[in-house]
Amino acid sequence: MSEPLAWNHLSRAHQKVLARVWAGGTIRNQDPSIVVGLQLMGYMQGDKLSTAGDQLCSEALITTMKRVAEAASTSGPKSN
Repeated sequence: MSEPLAWNHLSRAHQKVLARVWAGGTIRNQDPSIVVGLQLMGYMQGDKLSTAGDQLCSEALITTMKRVAEAASTSGPKSN
């Protein structure tokens, strides 16, 4: 297994497959080379997410939610 990568360092294709499986989907009709790459990186075991893959997806969601909350707080209602 290679060194874990941050979500932003994965290709969009890798992110798409991880997000799909994390949301309960399958790897059916996905590029086998992407799936094998995720397995070699340690983010998937067979057709399921590994603990590292689940953690990566959770951290990506938390980071996204923090950014949304931050953007909402800095662009709050405008006063006239």
